[in-house]
Amino acid sequence: ANGTAEYSLAQNEPNPFADKTSIAFTLGKAGKATLKIFDISGRLITEIEDNYTFGKHVIELDKRRLGTSGILYYQLESGSFSATKKMTLIN
Repeated sequence: ANGTAEYSLAQNEPNPFADKTSIAFTLGKAGKATLKIFDISGRLITEIEDNYTFGKHVIELDKRRLGTSGILYYQLESGSFSATKKMTLIN
């Protein structure tokens, strides 16, 4: 790779999950990125914001931080990039 990375948001693994799950994403440019987790009704459950370097990163989520189960949505925003995916937390 010659230093060109596209912005992308991967499906969480494992999915569905009962305890912990990992969300990988790639930034095409270093900068601030915000990961937001929403419940099925669109209520914001938690938000993780940090400055990240160019390239690939993984955020690990623990069910204790989420405090709910069922279908959740996660959204990554960085610069003008935004992507949303669905994940399932099982009891």
